[in-house]
Amino acid sequence: MSETLARSLIRLIVTVGIIAAIYFFLVRPILDTTNDTIDRAFDSVGGVESSIDNAFDDAGVNPPNLSGTGKTDAERVLACVQRVQPDASKMQRCAERFTK
Repeated sequence: MSETLARSLIRLIVTVGIIAAIYFFLVRPILDTTNDTIDRAFDSVGGVESSIDNAFDDAGVNPPNLSGTGKTDAERVLACVQRVQPDASKMQRCAERFTK
């Protein structure tokens, strides 16, 4: 009986060791690589956001407010511009009116 218990214990230890090895040598490196890739993707999105902010600053207008309920300022500017185009001076007034 003690021989059966010893064999069962050895099997359990070997199984746990194999599972741990699979985790540390296969699963964990894949998860680390995935996390690094996601972090880099979000960093590049932040770069796009700052580029958009710089473009608004260079144009001399404040970016539209995209928060809140109902139509956003961006949707209002777009509707106004579509309504008055191709008159550039009216399009400029639309941008000034809806960007604060």
